[in-house]
Amino acid sequence: MKILSAIVIGAMTGSVAWAQMPTFEGLDVDSDGLLSTLEAKGAPEVDFYDADANKDGGIDVEEYKIATTPSDE
Repeated sequence: MKILSAIVIGAMTGSVAWAQMPTFEGLDVDSDGLLSTLEAKGAPEVDFYDADANKDGGIDVEEYKIATTPSDE
């Protein structure tokens, strides 16, 4: 319920509840250093195909940081 409230408040104020994003390590269940499409489903705010900048089929920690850092727009 807290996450839903944060998202609703964020939607009303134009900000996103980035503080609620799971850690890369928490999502990387097999500890291979890449998030698979299945692992990335734990962070639905991240668009897997956009975040996979080098198109190697996985999201590495740097790609995840970029995908989960709020833009200044």
